[in-house]
Amino acid sequence: MSSCHPGFSVIPPAPEARLARDQPFRQNEPAATQTLSAFNRAEGIIEWRIERDRDGNAHPFATILRWNTSSLDENANQIRGQALVITRLAPGPVCHVGYVDARANPNANELAREIADKYARSFRCAIDEPIRLGQVG
Repeated sequence: MSSCHPGFSVIPPAPEARLARDQPFRQNEPAATQTLSAFNRAEGIIEWRIERDRDGNAHPFATILRWNTSSLDENANQIRGQALVITRLAPGPVCHVGYVDARANPNANELAREIADKYARSFRCAIDEPIRLGQVG
């Protein structure tokens, strides 16, 4: 997880941590308290969703990052999953905009991009509910 956009720093999350610190944000941001299942870890490269201003400068507005998740069912059997987490970036609060089940959807990356591109800029953290697209496995 070393992909970073100029002007941003990324702090890799601790493995098997409940914190979903996949993006650069302050501890008082909503994203600092958002999490997935009991055990999770980020994997892969951060996909930065950007828009360009009139001068051609790139401004990130969202990121997409794959998380491996693990939890137990009612019989204590391990359930493994993968989720793409879409996070909105500043200006404004930083928070999770949506989730896509990466194992249940062969087009998971496209679904995650759709959430980012359609909703991240106008998403209201702590007011709007995170969006889920596609099948859930």
